[in-house]
Amino acid sequence: MVLNVIDLQLGADPEVFIFDTLEQKFLSAHTMVPGSKDKPHSTTYGAIQVDGVAAEFNILPARNLKDWLKRIGLGLRHVNSLAKASNPRNAVMIQPVATFTKSYFESLPEDVVQLGCNPDFNAYTSNTNEPPHTTEYFRTGAGHVHIGWLNHNMFVEDPLGDDKHFNDCMELVRDLDATVYPISHLWDGDTKRRTLYGQRGSFRPKKYGVEYRPLSNAWLSDPLLQAWVYNAVNHTVLLHNEGFVLSQVDELTDFSKPFTKGKTITRETALEVHNYLVDKLEYPKLPEIYLGK
Repeated sequence: MVLNVIDLQLGADPEVFIFDTLEQKFLSAHTMVPGSKDKPHSTTYGAIQVDGVAAEFNILPARNLKDWLKRIGLGLRHVNSLAKASNPRNAVMIQPVATFTKSYFESLPEDVVQLGCNPDFNAYTSNTNEPPHTTEYFRTGAGHVHIGWLNHNMFVEDPLGDDKHFNDCMELVRDLDATVYPISHLWDGDTKRRTLYGQRGSFRPKKYGVEYRPLSNAWLSDPLLQAWVYNAVNHTVLLHNEGFVLSQVDELTDFSKPFTKGKTITRETALEVHNYLVDKLEYPKLPEIYLGK
């Protein structure tokens, strides 16, 4: 199904952690960062808020790579400044999983350590995903990408109730699963986060488009990766809009299927997908450092 791309914009709402560099331990952001899920703290680049033990910032939707990189950079610097204002030895830590000490974790308020948020959906079944659960002392950091293709005059009033829009979202998510998701394994080798979040096909329909939820925060660690994600997601949307169904390309169909628990994507396979997309479909090439050359 061809998207009705009116105004292509990308946003993000990544989560990062705060780390005590002297004590070598993770700290909860809830005493350092303003804003909450219900009432985000407005900023020049978007907004900031506490999300459990993590610091989450949202960027204003970007129509170009320059604004995307600028707003992500401002968000990261803002979180870092808040962390250091609390204690100069604190720093932002960008990694998919943060493991806390048992004593510290158990001392935190219940609402800070509580798992779960609004449900997301599975692009292969259209059903809601099972809510996460763990008794371990770790939490995960996401790098969700928001894709908007409708302007304010075209917003969908009820994203969950509009069947066409919901199906549009699922089809685009499956294409992103076939392209961006496997290549993400070249910079994100973590598997622990995927026991809770980040399963293939996870998404939320939005009035302006869709929130793509499989990616962790690992792509925030390097501006080169930030740029690649922006360019690759844009390229996928534009190809999809032209009627090119990437999830049905023979070389990519293994990755546009529901996630199988315990199944991993090897580095060799991710490289094969990368090279196919670059050579055949004009996708941006990853920096050599991530290609092992």
